[in-house]
Amino acid sequence: MKKHNLIIGVALSLLLALPSTTLLAEEAYLAVSQAASSNQVSANQSTTAIQTETQFGTESENRRDGGYLDLGVGLVERSKLAGFNELPSGIAWFVNARYQKNGFYLEFPHGSYREQETVLTFGYNFYNSENWSFDLHHSMNHGDLTYEFADNENSKKIEIEREGGSEIGLRIGGVFERSEVQFIVANASGAGGLYAGAWWTHHRQYQNFNFSFSLGAQYRNEKVMQYYYGSGVGGEKATISLPEYEGKAGIEYTTQISMSYPLSESLVLESFIRYKELPSDVSKSAVFTKDSQTTAAVLIKYVF
Repeated sequence: MKKHNLIIGVALSLLLALPSTTLLAEEAYLAVSQAASSNQVSANQSTTAIQTETQFGTESENRRDGGYLDLGVGLVERSKLAGFNELPSGIAWFVNARYQKNGFYLEFPHGSYREQETVLTFGYNFYNSENWSFDLHHSMNHGDLTYEFADNENSKKIEIEREGGSEIGLRIGGVFERSEVQFIVANASGAGGLYAGAWWTHHRQYQNFNFSFSLGAQYRNEKVMQYYYGSGVGGEKATISLPEYEGKAGIEYTTQISMSYPLSESLVLESFIRYKELPSDVSKSAVFTKDSQTTAAVLIKYVF
């Protein structure tokens, strides 16, 4: 929590110190990544960022019909969180795409802003107003896990696999002059029950530099925590190396600071630092070596 509070304090100080400027934002949804084109910034789908949106479609009955695409590559550094199949540090690809027609949409939110643990999503945008959008949204809110432990008692390895799966839910997004919000309520991946997520992002622009600060929270119910991180269930017995743990409901918090700078009409330089804090009780699980993770990255992406 001390790291968490420090990051939030530094971010707020930075944002408040910037001169007040007018954010040039086109209508979109809550963004997945930042980008820019000819000094213009626009907000896109999937929580909290700024990105130039290219409309592939023409006028239609649904104001959000159209699409965008950007591809990026960069260097990512992640602190170690657990003993399972975490994404490694090093060179990473970033792909952020969305296309919508007559309200039906398909998204590939694998950009620098990735709040939900999902790869491919789809749904139906059934309501739009000047500031708000409502979607029936099909996505994964917890990824698959595979991890191994040494069973010292029986001199063998214990391999545990947990599959996530995508679930349908309601997604509500709000886009305002300098801020965006997103709310998701859905069936929880993997174990069922309630999943809920909320994110807020604030944007500032200084000359050609675009800054963003975001906060997010995701509720994990008891069934989900037990399914993914519990031991002594699902056929796995508690051992010396894998002690018994009964998962408890909790909230996962995320905060992120980002900066982007347009190098040309299509190329964008971007960097971010993200801090994730897991529910406090999860540190008792043998799966995790710590209950927080910091991720930092620098990337260049091409906006189509």
